[in-house]
Amino acid sequence: MLEYFSLFYYTVPIQIIVTFLFVLHGILFYKKIKEFKILILYGIISLLQCGFGVYISVFTDHDFSKNIIIRNSINIFMLFEYIVFYYFIINSIKSAKIKKVLRFFAAGYPLLVFYYWIYTPAFNEIPDYLTVIESYLIIIGCLFYYLEIFTTPANIKLLEHPQFWTITGMLLLFAFLIPLFLQRNNILLNFIDLYNTIYVMNFIGYITLFIFFNIGLRCQIKISA
Repeated sequence: MLEYFSLFYYTVPIQIIVTFLFVLHGILFYKKIKEFKILILYGIISLLQCGFGVYISVFTDHDFSKNIIIRNSINIFMLFEYIVFYYFIINSIKSAKIKKVLRFFAAGYPLLVFYYWIYTPAFNEIPDYLTVIESYLIIIGCLFYYLEIFTTPANIKLLEHPQFWTITGMLLLFAFLIPLFLQRNNILLNFIDLYNTIYVMNFIGYITLFIFFNIGLRCQIKISA
């Protein structure tokens, strides 16, 4: 296992620890976290997905069928992640007009994903381009949130605002993922020796996400105290 972790400079166990702390913190203060409850569910699923990937990579033979199972699970997790994040972003925005626009995106992306799963081999492949599309759509949602909080007068302190930290974490995650998944196939074809080193960006992105989630959760608990 240590050899597998070392391939990614031990970012995998760091991601697991940061995610676990977020889930544990949320469970301990479950009655006070309000909108964060759905993110605690996301954290649990993220832990399971990460643990499943480690188990398949370390404790099983790397045959074709097991690789397919990993890819299937990544596709399902990607869609679940999108739905949870868009739900959280929409509920963090007050403007009815912006909510309407974001609901259009929220409904459109799953339809696109299901189309690709049904009519192409995408469900059995790493979702490179679907992840890029997901990333852009989540970033658009984040930017709409920033547009509202920076243009609409509100008596809030940003550094104490739970949604600000949480949505910023989402923005940073997908800022890491876009260049990685845009170039993943090119890296595999031309820079295979650097693949694990470059793929560390994925784990750094999720570590950053859950660090910001932890800060946002702490702000939410403080507000609800």
